[in-house]
Amino acid sequence: MKKNIVIYASLFLILGIASPVFAKTYSTTNTGNTGVTPTLQAGTPGVTVTPTTDKTCVANLIDRRDNAIIDALDAYHASVRALLQSRMVATKAAWQLETTAGIRKAIKEASNVYRAAVVRARNTFREARRAAWDAARKAAHDCHVKNSDIGESSGDDKL
Repeated sequence: MKKNIVIYASLFLILGIASPVFAKTYSTTNTGNTGVTPTLQAGTPGVTVTPTTDKTCVANLIDRRDNAIIDALDAYHASVRALLQSRMVATKAAWQLETTAGIRKAIKEASNVYRAAVVRARNTFREARRAAWDAARKAAHDCHVKNSDIGESSGDDKL
């Protein structure tokens, strides 16, 4: 019986000391006419919204960044489509040649031209995507948010 009491007393003591460590700390910030907004305290993972955060600025920043990426992706797809059509025409023309060596040479040349042009188009897209993100990172500072709070790890680097 005494052993059980000691175990339970120790358990309550440990939980009483450790439980504040596991609790998230929230505070409230009065934002004027919009009411009270909860914000996470420093050191707590998540998005940090402060009274100086300009939400309209963040929304505009996200619009500019994502529209620039969408435009770059559209241009890339249009470029690759045109390249595929050119390769198709060149390959068909190669098959109109008389000799096997001529056909192989023309097909190889068409493939090499296509491959090199696709690499250039892909690099152009990547540069445009990076430029959009660089501009967004610079604008995030003006909006008073961290880069990680604007979707830094959104995964579009895999496009």
